[in-house]
Amino acid sequence: SILAGVAVIPAQAASLAEAYLDFQKERSLEKSRTGGSARMSAKLGGLGDRVDDKDAISKTTICGKCGAGFHRMDASFCWSCGTPLKTMDTS
Repeated sequence: SILAGVAVIPAQAASLAEAYLDFQKERSLEKSRTGGSARMSAKLGGLGDRVDDKDAISKTTICGKCGAGFHRMDASFCWSCGTPLKTMDTS
C-alpha cells in the first residue's frame, strides 16, 4: 500500500504541475490578446447589475496588497490573496 502511494503520488504531482503550467500559458495568451483587465471587465460585466446587493461587484474596492479589484460589495477580504479590504472613496 505504501509502495503504491510512492509510485502514484509523483505521477499525480507531475500531472498537476503540467495542468497548472498549461493554465498559466493560456492565461498569459488571453491577457496579451485582450489587454488583461478588459477581459475581466467583460466577464464580470453583468454581475454589478444584479438585484441582490450582496452579489453586486464593487469597482472601487481594490486590494492594497495584490491590487485585485472586482470584489463583492459585502467582501471583507480579497478574493485573490485574502488580505483585509479597505474601500476606496472615489467621490
